Amino acid sequence: MDVPLKGCPGALVNPGDDPAARCIFGGDPDNGFAGRNAFFKRMVKHGVQIVYRCFIHYTLIGSATRECNNGQWTTARPSCKGTCGRPIVPLRGPLILHGNSFLDGDEVKFSCVANYDLFGSQRSRCFGQKWNTGIPECKARCIFGGDPDNGFAVRNAFFNRVVKHGLQIVYRCNKHHTLIGSATQECNNGQWTNTRPSCKASCRRPEPPMNGGMRGDNFNHNKKVVFYCDENYQLVGQSQITCKDGSWNDMFPKCIVVNCGPLQRPDHGNIIEIVGTTFGNRIVFECTEKGHEIRGSKVRTCQSDGSWSGLPTTCELVKCDDPGTPVHGMRIVSKGLVYGGSLRFKCNRDYTLMEGMSEIIYCQANKRWTASVPHCLAPCQDPGVPRQGGRIGDDFRHDSKVLFSCPKDYLMEGVGEIRCSNGTWSNSVPTCKGLHDTSLHAFLHNIEKTVYHVINFFVNKKRAFESAR
Repeated sequence: MDVPLKGCPGALVNPGDDPAARCIFGGDPDNGFAGRNAFFKRMVKHGVQIVYRCFIHYTLIGSATRECNNGQWTTARPSCKGTCGRPIVPLRGPLILHGNSFLDGDEVKFSCVANYDLFGSQRSRCFGQKWNTGIPECKARCIFGGDPDNGFAVRNAFFNRVVKHGLQIVYRCNKHHTLIGSATQECNNGQWTNTRPSCKASCRRPEPPMNGGMRGDNFNHNKKVVFYCDENYQLVGQSQITCKDGSWNDMFPKCIVVNCGPLQRPDHGNIIEIVGTTFGNRIVFECTEKGHEIRGSKVRTCQSDGSWSGLPTTCELVKCDDPGTPVHGMRIVSKGLVYGGSLRFKCNRDYTLMEGMSEIIYCQANKRWTASVPHCLAPCQDPGVPRQGGRIGDDFRHDSKVLFSCPKDYLMEGVGEIRCSNGTWSNSVPTCKGLHDTSLHAFLHNIEKTVYHVINFFVNKKRAFESAR
């Protein structure tokens, strides 16, 4: 059995062995282990060396080996500490890292370069494998651009020309000045969130025009006032003006009596009454040339808004109503359906213009035509020739005549002369019958009628010829 070795507490020897004492294995370090190649129990022989290792993401602190020397370890047992890793700090950035050990329990510090301020924790400690705080940020300061003209910045948040990130400046303007832009500016990592405002001067109160007035009582920069005139007066100048940094952008207007201005005399006419061109006065026109009439307004009055009442006045040719076109005819227009214009009518082929009606009519100054539209009278159909008889005349137009005759030994039964009247013959075509078909009395009667019609026919022809000459 093993017995304790005198003078070596914790060391054991076996009887008959070398008197060098063994060492007691103190166990694996936290988060690490010892190689077991040299021993299998808690007792380690003199001269045996133990090698220590740490788990991944842990770092060995102390000697990685120790040896048993006659019951005593040559070195203390190492420990395994967690590694947090180097904090991620951009190179060449404004954040500066102080410290180069990043093991469990180590602490690092942070600072910023000039004109930057640290936002976040200035220190961070490694616990296990994590830093106990986040990485801080360095925010750039802003340069104060100075007070605006005619204004100032409230200096509660800063005392010199450099302003920290996140601080806000409030601006104010002097009396009788208006702030243009945002009243506040905030520093955001070296940049201002808004441009610096400006202070614009107010304008003096405008004088309302005589016989008029003004609307608006705010005379600060960019504010407008509106002017107006009393009834029967009109504004000369701008109806509204705007204040621009202490000055109005235009002259103050005036109110004068409304004047509508002159009106021109119309062509073919004249002005027969005019007193003036100011409000309430009127101008009266008339047309002086025959066949012309007023179009627009005969009387125009100057109104309160400076315009003339009514419509522009002109003298135009009078118009006659369209009389139409004759049935079975046509017309030729000359100079239009106005005064001095005319219409010439013609009938279609074989149609005859009604006797006593005008071929040409004219539009008169009283808007009436000199005559009505004529009628075109229709021709008659070819009446034919009596059987065994003859016919004189082949003109079948209106008012034309044809004569009929029968040969020797034939008597005419009916009328020997017929006349065309607007498409209708005055009588039907006669017939020729032999003597045996009629009595002697009828025969003589027909001869008498025939002779009468023949003589009458030639007499009318002679009269027509003489009239034509």
